[in-house]
Amino acid sequence: MTAIATGKGIEISIKIDFDAVDATTKEIRYTKPDNTTGKWSNPLVTYVLENTQHYLRYITQSTSDINAPGVWYFQAHVIGQGYDLFGDKVRYTFDPKMAGTF
Repeated sequence: MTAIATGKGIEISIKIDFDAVDATTKEIRYTKPDNTTGKWSNPLVTYVLENTQHYLRYITQSTSDINAPGVWYFQAHVIGQGYDLFGDKVRYTFDPKMAGTF
């Protein structure tokens, strides 16, 4: 999992182990530092293939998407014909110094 500060927000990319181009549902679920949960879904969550690696990607739409410093957990969820898969939970710590976030 990577989180990269960009001019349009924060890019959340989660590596997955398969081609999800035909998936009907693509989600990135999250747990905030205060244990609040939520999710981002398609069309804002996209499948990306980069150099034979598969990712689900979301770029935050506003500073309220990532609104607290601390440890966040992210999990990929993909549904397609004949499958409903969850990835491992990944952990990322957002530093309070990330510009334009908090």
